[in-house]
Amino acid sequence: MPSRRRHPGPINPPRTTPSPGPSPPKPISPGPSPSSSTSTSHPPRPILRKKKSVTFHPSTKKSASQQNTPVLSSSPAFPAPSPPPTVLHLGPLPTGPPSKPALLSPFPAYEEPPLDIWTKPKLLDYSHLPLWRADNALILSGYRPQSFSHAGSVPSLWWIHNETCNIWSHLLGLAGFAAFGAWWLAGGLATRYPQYAPGDWWAFAAFFAGVCSCLAASALFHLFHNVGPAEARAWNGLDYAGIVACIWGSFVACLHFGFGNGEWREVRRGYEGMITGLALLCTGVSVLPGFRTPKWRPARAGMFVAMGLSAVVPVGHAVVAFGVAECDRRMGLSWVVRQGVLYIAGAGLYAARIPERWAPGRFDIWGSSHQIFHFLVVFAACAHLKGLLLALDYKYNGMIPDYLKGQ
Repeated sequence: MPSRRRHPGPINPPRTTPSPGPSPPKPISPGPSPSSSTSTSHPPRPILRKKKSVTFHPSTKKSASQQNTPVLSSSPAFPAPSPPPTVLHLGPLPTGPPSKPALLSPFPAYEEPPLDIWTKPKLLDYSHLPLWRADNALILSGYRPQSFSHAGSVPSLWWIHNETCNIWSHLLGLAGFAAFGAWWLAGGLATRYPQYAPGDWWAFAAFFAGVCSCLAASALFHLFHNVGPAEARAWNGLDYAGIVACIWGSFVACLHFGFGNGEWREVRRGYEGMITGLALLCTGVSVLPGFRTPKWRPARAGMFVAMGLSAVVPVGHAVVAFGVAECDRRMGLSWVVRQGVLYIAGAGLYAARIPERWAPGRFDIWGSSHQIFHFLVVFAACAHLKGLLLALDYKYNGMIPDYLKGQ
């Protein structure tokens, strides 16, 4: 029977019984030193360290020196760093028109002005207008885009759009009245009536000044209406002021020839003071920004109505004092009545939106109610001028020449 060989010693070192209390962790030895004895010691057991999971933040772009730098995952010992804050570089605020309209903007789509202001841009429909330009919903097309400057609106004089007729009807009327008025006041009146009184010259000067102011303000308002909302309000106020000037000039000329001098001089001056005061009030509520608010709208309407109806008082006074036939010869009453009929007809068509009410879209460029109103205003001024010329001729010659009768 073979004998068992006894093992020379234990393979592992003897274990010690742990003490009941917690013992501090032993320091990890880096390895046996060269001076230590190796006869009785064994090589240390390798220590397995737990690998730490790493992750990289996908939203940050790192430089070349940081490509291999890990970001530790979230743990009590190594919390993950928060991503860097996003910085918005807004830059300088824009000073010009927006390049593109906002999708949810309360205003309709915006058409950028062309680089060359002399190139006609695409005209807009009524549905694309901002609120400050929306006036007549029965004019469906032909609107100019916003120009943002007065210089940008000047080239539209040569385009065809829905304001072309409104602009040129009063521009041509302005040219005609300005040319005739300049010739008449410069020498025509003195040549034909050498005995004329200074009051005659001032009466015609007031008439021509009022008519030319009205036509000029109207043409400029329709030309620059598309610059911007502030400019549109300012030119609209000047347009109303021009209407006031036209009424005042026509009124003063009629009073001069209707009552003249002599015993009716004080009556004439009283009526002139009345119409001048009303004209100043109406001009103030038309031009001053504080009176252009909706709060003052009833007051503005009442002042304009009062100024228009104030002509009935002196004309009625003259009819009672001199009779209808004499008033027709002294102040051209029949032509003054024709002027009033033309004004009322034009204003009525404009208020009723005729004829575009019957066929919306057909009169967008030519023939709308506003354009008809413009022509009737020019015709009314011509009728009043003819009445003044008849009154002047009757004053010095006592008769009406055939070429002025027009019957």
